[in-house]
Amino acid sequence: MTKRKKHTKEFKLDAISLVRDQSLNIAEASRNLEINLQLLGRWIKEDESEEGQAFRGNGKLTPDQEEIRKLKAQVKRLERLDLVKGIAQFSDNTYGERRIQAVLNTLSFPSIGGKLQN
Repeated sequence: MTKRKKHTKEFKLDAISLVRDQSLNIAEASRNLEINLQLLGRWIKEDESEEGQAFRGNGKLTPDQEEIRKLKAQVKRLERLDLVKGIAQFSDNTYGERRIQAVLNTLSFPSIGGKLQN
């Protein structure tokens, strides 16, 4: 069984430029580079569709994906805050309020004068 080759971003972009800039067809370029025809075709499609974000590497998010991840985390924090504030409305003892404020502090929500901030 052969080990899978990993090609760098630069190699992929150079291979694509052979087809686009030097007017080689995909078959010729893939033969010259000793890579699979379908692989080069896939790289060209990725480069066209990703608008400059192609070949980011494993685990690297596009700016849109990163923003979605941050917004989901913020929604989760706000949902927890609503839950804690709902509990706080039914708690009128000092210990309970301090405990709830400690939870809010761990969620990075400030308080004003020891009272829960809305």
